[in-house]
Amino acid sequence: MDTEKQLGMLNKMANSFGIANYDEIKKIDISLSDNGNYLIYEVYMDLDLPSDSDQIEIDYVISELDIYFLIDDRIISTVKSFHEFKGLPLNDNYQVIVYNKDGDIIFNHLEILKGIYKKDPFLTGGQMYRKMMGL
Repeated sequence: MDTEKQLGMLNKMANSFGIANYDEIKKIDISLSDNGNYLIYEVYMDLDLPSDSDQIEIDYVISELDIYFLIDDRIISTVKSFHEFKGLPLNDNYQVIVYNKDGDIIFNHLEILKGIYKKDPFLTGGQMYRKMMGL
């Protein structure tokens, strides 16, 4: 099965998990990064969180919404058992972008990892960034 079909099936499954378990999620779009090293999870919320108060959004996405649990436990761990998805990079290195109701980015995981990489490329986040970027 080609990558586009795999991504289409993965998107359908992810949306059924996300929408069923989280009232705040309108849609999840999953795509492959340009370099093919990781998946990009774009999560569209039905919330009015402002895009200009960074810490509020980070706290909400991590503690209240727990987007990492949704991706790691609900999506990745479930679909890894299906042979159809063997060609996709279903691992711990992925990009998460969360959008508010207006379509503004309120959380960008890769930007956080990039900041860690700039401070110390050997920290866990810096290493994740290096793997994802192929550095």
